[in-house]
Amino acid sequence: YSVLDSTVKPIEMNHPDFVAGVKPFIFESKVAYIVKYAKNGIGIYKNNVFMHFLPDSPLANISTDMDVDSDGNLWIASDIDPNGKGIAKFDGFHWHNITVGEFPELLSNNFHKITVSPDGRIAAGNYGKGLVVLEPNNDHFVIKRFDNSNSKLTGLSGAESYVVCGKPRFDNKGSLWVPVLGNQSAGASLVAFDKDYKSYGFSNTRNPSQRYFSSLAIDNNGTKWVGGSVVSGLGLLYYNEKGQLDNSNGYYSGFLTQNEFPNIPDNTHPFIEVDRLGYVWIGTPRGLAVITNPSNALNTNPTINVRNLNRIIGEQNINYILVDAQNNKWLATNNGVWVINSDGTDTVAVINKSNS
Repeated sequence: YSVLDSTVKPIEMNHPDFVAGVKPFIFESKVAYIVKYAKNGIGIYKNNVFMHFLPDSPLANISTDMDVDSDGNLWIASDIDPNGKGIAKFDGFHWHNITVGEFPELLSNNFHKITVSPDGRIAAGNYGKGLVVLEPNNDHFVIKRFDNSNSKLTGLSGAESYVVCGKPRFDNKGSLWVPVLGNQSAGASLVAFDKDYKSYGFSNTRNPSQRYFSSLAIDNNGTKWVGGSVVSGLGLLYYNEKGQLDNSNGYYSGFLTQNEFPNIPDNTHPFIEVDRLGYVWIGTPRGLAVITNPSNALNTNPTINVRNLNRIIGEQNINYILVDAQNNKWLATNNGVWVINSDGTDTVAVINKSNS
C-alpha cells in the first residue's frame, strides 16, 4: 500500500491488514498520516517512521461463550465465521488473543463454545474443526486438537472431516464430554475423552442418525443432559453411562420433546445449566424450564418433572444461564439480563439498556 505525502512522493508502508482509509494530519508542522485498517488496529506514519497500534482487547466485540478459571482468568470463545476470532484470555490487566495467526495448529478461529476444568485445562468447541484442549504448562500451554482423524468425533454426512463441537463439559472424574452437531448422519451425538484422551462415542438412543445437539450440562449424578441445536433441535437427550465409559455396566438414556413434555418451551436449547440444588435449567428461544428431579433419570421407567418458568419471565430467548453463590439464576436474553431467585418463583431484577 502507498500514500502520497505533501510533495506528491509515494510512501511505501508495510501494514498488517487491509487498509480501509488514510487521513493526513499536521504533527510538529509536518504532514503525518493515520492509516485505518479493516481490523487489527491503526497505523501512524510520521517523521518517516511507520508505527502500528493495536488496542489491548479481544479481536471482536462478539463473544458466544465464556468461563473463568481457578486463577480468575476470563476465557471467551468468539463466534463462528464470519465473526470467529479465536479464543481470548483476560488476566485482569491484559488480553491474550489465541488465533490461527499465532498457533496454526488450531486450523480455524471459529471457536463458539468454551469451558475450563478444575485442573486448569481449557476445552473449546470449534464450528468445523473439532475440539481443542489447551493444557497449562508453566507460563504457556500445550495445544491438543481432536477431530474425526484421531477420535470418535464425526462430521457431517459426506463431509466427515467437518466436525462441529458444541459446549464441552468436564465431569467429576476429569473426563471431557462434548456434544456433536452432525445433522442427519451416522456417528456419535456425544463423545467423551478420558484423562489420557482416549475417546468414546455415544449415540442418540432414540434415533442414532439424528445428531442435532449442541448444548450440554452434567448433573450431580453424572447424567449428561444434551440440548437440541439451534440449527434444528429435535429435543433433549439424557445419558448416564453408570460411571464406565465403555458402557460395561450398561446405561440409562432417554429423550424429552416438547410434544411429550409441554412444559419445555421448545426443542432447541441454546444453554443448559445445573444449579446448586442439582436442578437442571433449560434455556430455549421461547422461555425457560427446569427439571426438579433429574435423579429419576436413573430409573428404568422414569417420571421426570418439568416446570415451565414463562409465567415469571415470558417467552424470552435464553442465550446463557449463570448460577451465582446464592443459587440465583442470571439469564442472558435478547432483552437484557433477567435475575430470578433460587427456586424460580420470583424475579429479582431485570437489567437492560434502559436502566443501566
